[in-house]
Amino acid sequence: MPDKGYKQTLEHRNKLSEIHKGKKQTKEHKKMISIGVKNSWTDVEIRKNRIDSIRKSKTKEERKIKIVKCKCGCGIELNQYDCKNRVRYYIRGHNTPKGDKNKFWNGGPKNDREWRTSSIYKKWQLAIYKKDNYTCQDCGDKCKKNHKIKLNAHHIKDWKNHPKLRFDIDNGTTLCLSCHKQFHRLNKVTKKSIC
Repeated sequence: MPDKGYKQTLEHRNKLSEIHKGKKQTKEHKKMISIGVKNSWTDVEIRKNRIDSIRKSKTKEERKIKIVKCKCGCGIELNQYDCKNRVRYYIRGHNTPKGDKNKFWNGGPKNDREWRTSSIYKKWQLAIYKKDNYTCQDCGDKCKKNHKIKLNAHHIKDWKNHPKLRFDIDNGTTLCLSCHKQFHRLNKVTKKSIC
């Protein structure tokens, strides 16, 4: 018999389900189950604990009613309880330091997203696609009218370490989405070998 709190795997539960399919429980077995369930509610301590836990749990209405202010001092109001009935003090990610003040800062540009959505970047992308004739340089898949694929403009020398080559047409190549993902998946392990 497993310890209390042991959680069976889905595979194990499915095996047990398959074993018991088609089997009928005897009257004695059904009676024992009934007695066990009744005893769990007639035992005074167990019943008291169950009723107390039911009373203590907050309903959705109670959670929505309680509104508190964010403890960082910004004055934004938020629900005191989240969906799992845990007390909240801050808005998630609200008081996290941004940019070079964050402990995970790598020294990259503060406005990386702005660069990637700029018109200069879009023009660079189009120039790369035209240079490679809208063809993936890895697998050779081509974007046509009837056969559309998602193309990515990939930097040969990476964006972070070579800021002067970011918009250089010779530093770009066209890859389809799957080849681009595969390239970065493979090179996560061997990042030191990439120039």
